[in-house]
Amino acid sequence: MLTTMTEIGNRLQQLRKAKKLSQAELAQQLNMSRSVWIQIEAGKRNLSALELIKLSETLQIPILDFISDSPATQQTNTQPLIDTYERIPTPNLNLPKLQNVLLYLFERCAGNPNITETALCIFLYFADFNHYEVYHHYITGAAYHKIDGLPVPMQLNTILADMEHQKLITIIKTMHNNLPQRRFIPLQKANLAQLNASEYHIIDTVLQQLLNMPEIQLKAYAQNDMPLRATQNKEWINYELALCREPPYVLVEDTEEF
Repeated sequence: MLTTMTEIGNRLQQLRKAKKLSQAELAQQLNMSRSVWIQIEAGKRNLSALELIKLSETLQIPILDFISDSPATQQTNTQPLIDTYERIPTPNLNLPKLQNVLLYLFERCAGNPNITETALCIFLYFADFNHYEVYHHYITGAAYHKIDGLPVPMQLNTILADMEHQKLITIIKTMHNNLPQRRFIPLQKANLAQLNASEYHIIDTVLQQLLNMPEIQLKAYAQNDMPLRATQNKEWINYELALCREPPYVLVEDTEEF
């Protein structure tokens, strides 16, 4: 992995030239001056998380390729980037797996009446984004958008209603802090055979860390995670932002940020 700003600047220069873009052309697409881009390529200026996402989208290259020793864009089919995973930043929902993860979360949270729907969304978000940070692959493939500063999986209400119709769960309406809430009671056990060892480990680690955290603290913790901080309200949260995390959220340490 490239670790110095100079090495990263050289890599960005190589990628720019491979796309046949001049410094001025790329800088214009990134809404920055050519002089600023020259500083970046020279290793004299860092890229912000938002600039990284914009650069990744402009060049159509995954963020990890900016710092990888062997970028996926330069590898042959005989040399995978990750041991057992292909990096897939675009969400592609695996509905049966999501249902099983939800069932497992409901099982683990069943004895805690203070766990709200908001908390469950946060647990699910951290499971997917933590797994993506470490293994470059999400667990459920759910797409999350930022609503009121917090992550919400796409079509969650429809999925939960379908699970109730299938008699996988029952939904109970209740009150929490004088506000209407829903609790989800599993009627079937999760099929953990659908989860591999790394997925099961990530989910359990998230629950061990967050399950007993007060909701106000849990919300603040989620809102300070880089993927949420770098996303505007009502926009989709890019999985690649998990690779730009800062302590204490970082699971995979780099020797230098860029």
